[in-house]
Amino acid sequence: MCEYDHEVLEYWDQPKTVPVVITDRRGRRQRTTHTPDYLIIRATGPTVVECKPRSSAEALTNTRAKDWRFDGNDFSFEPASSYFSELGISHRVWTPDDRSQLRSSNIDLLLAVRRWPKNDIEEKWRLRITRYLAKRMIASISDLHSDLHLPDAGVILRGIHDGWLYAPLDLYLLSCPEDGLVALTEMDFEHGMKTLEAYRTESCNPSRSRCIPNLAQASIMIERKRELDGVCEPTRSKRTMRRYKALLRQSNGDAHALLPRPRPGNRLPRLTADHERFLQESISAYHASPVGLSVSASYLLYKNAFDDKKALGELVESEFSVSLNTYADRVRRRDQESLAFAVGGKRAANSAANPIDRRDASVPAKRPFESAQADHYLGDRTLALCSSGNRRFTQRPWISVLRDSCSGEVLALTVGFRAPGRKVLAELLRDCARRHQRLPESIASDCGSDFESTFYESTLALYGVHKKDRPSGAPKFGGELERLFGTFKTSILWQRLGSTRNDMRGRSVSPSHRSQRLAEQDLIDFYHELESAIFQQLNFHLRGERLNSPDVIMGNGLDLYPMSGVPVSCDQDFLVATSIDAPKHMYVVDRSRGINVLGRWYWGTGLGHSSKRRVEVRMDSWDENLVYAWLDGGWLPCRSRGSLEQAMDSLVARICRTTLRLDGRAELAEARHEADLSLARHLTERERVTPPEQTTPISSTARDAKKNSSLCRDNIPSIAVSWNPQP
Repeated sequence: MCEYDHEVLEYWDQPKTVPVVITDRRGRRQRTTHTPDYLIIRATGPTVVECKPRSSAEALTNTRAKDWRFDGNDFSFEPASSYFSELGISHRVWTPDDRSQLRSSNIDLLLAVRRWPKNDIEEKWRLRITRYLAKRMIASISDLHSDLHLPDAGVILRGIHDGWLYAPLDLYLLSCPEDGLVALTEMDFEHGMKTLEAYRTESCNPSRSRCIPNLAQASIMIERKRELDGVCEPTRSKRTMRRYKALLRQSNGDAHALLPRPRPGNRLPRLTADHERFLQESISAYHASPVGLSVSASYLLYKNAFDDKKALGELVESEFSVSLNTYADRVRRRDQESLAFAVGGKRAANSAANPIDRRDASVPAKRPFESAQADHYLGDRTLALCSSGNRRFTQRPWISVLRDSCSGEVLALTVGFRAPGRKVLAELLRDCARRHQRLPESIASDCGSDFESTFYESTLALYGVHKKDRPSGAPKFGGELERLFGTFKTSILWQRLGSTRNDMRGRSVSPSHRSQRLAEQDLIDFYHELESAIFQQLNFHLRGERLNSPDVIMGNGLDLYPMSGVPVSCDQDFLVATSIDAPKHMYVVDRSRGINVLGRWYWGTGLGHSSKRRVEVRMDSWDENLVYAWLDGGWLPCRSRGSLEQAMDSLVARICRTTLRLDGRAELAEARHEADLSLARHLTERERVTPPEQTTPISSTARDAKKNSSLCRDNIPSIAVSWNPQP
């Protein structure tokens, strides 16, 4: 918000922590620390800002009224205000309004223009835009782009950034070319808006609007009007016809007065207050419980409890238990969110909750690489890791994807066998940079431990990517990715042998037809199949209610907004930044062999000249033969023995071999252990079957046989070779 505020000189986030004295909920005074969000330096003086959502600020004013106050316009945090006022610094609590998200999204787009390398504007485009707006006073980004044949929208956005074009950042989204309006000056924009308002029709007054009848109600209204006009014979009594005429007179001839109305009658509850209270208690006790009973099962428990209470005289003798339909109706009237929380906990309550108000929702992504979503999925197919003897070791793969929120295109893919961690996230960032030479401006994910790791947050911060957290235990916020995983399961993973489709049927399927027995596909083949299905099929075909395929939306968006995303080149620095830390903190340097990491020796030319005995090591997530050692203030690439720096194998094969070595270590160790046991068992059984040879002392005859080899010939044919040289 401070980027394009001309009064702001500087702004700093997370300034120094200060001591404050607060009042807790019990009214006790205690000392604590407070860290403001921003320190803003204006021409009028410094200001410390605390950012709070309006709902959180309102809750604090109710629970901690002595510390948090609301004067009708702004919120204030009294302990921090009193501390900073002694220093001559003003303190302000900022709560975002409906327009703050629009302004924030527009500022992110303008900052993307600033870091885009191709942001120089030719003078001819500036002259064309200036002449065009001088005639029309106001125009949309789409009109400027199409009428002036601009190369992209970056020319317009650069003009807004530099100040020779004006656009209200808190009214329209600049990422929507049809809605984003620009002008030369703010005065021209106001005059242009008045001209546009003159052409608009007057909006409908809600107080004068009437209920539009449906087809059945309109048919009844027309039939009654025809009977009153004498077009057809009346089918109702004279008293009813007189009532219809009175309704028409009262409404000044408006036929809507003849519409059928809800039937009047006694709408008072038939149950007594005690019975209604007991019914609600029974629903809470029997139906809204973690046992998860159905409506019919909990209704039977209610009837038994009702009979017991009636026998004890706690209910009126003339009362009867409600029917199953009434009981089910009372269950439907209960708050479904609280009911689901009692049955299934927080996740079930979030699933049953009402949709949030669109005014409180975040602004949806309107351009490619503006936002992306990352998540993992345990694939419904079993793969073969390795084989040892007659046994085959199998494992279900973890599939991780990065999906663009605007176009719906899958940006990156990775497959592994361990629970997702730092390696998977590093591979996702690498794959996205390899395919698109850029990263999303923000990545939304759940609150899993892998997404909360220091490695992930520091890597995103290094390249200026915003990290967004989805609410925990709320699957609906990741519904688009869940639908994508459902497509993977039904359209790809269930189409070959080894799928877990039979495993879901339990004991109705024989062990010979389960996925572990039928697994025949290895990791490399599976990766090739999944990659071709996603990047050659799913990204190029229509999905859902969109009018264009994801690749078309992505191409059109990048043509108009080429500055979207964070430009990244897959150089040595990026490869090191997306490498993972080795298991040990420090590794010993052997001058004759190098560094031993996970049983393999690595060597770099700089290790022989270094005086360090221990170094920090990072492992490349795509190449098992490459590690990086921290030496003399930089990362030194070290390769394993027998590996070439320019390997001729494919990248997919290299990635899969690295995954098998890092993720399948337990299975490979188990296979080697079983192979050793099998060899030992084989040797033991052979010793039991073969009798030991009889050892006899060496006699004199044997000693003579050693001296004269002719004595030890035992009817063995021999070939005599004679050599008679000619004189």
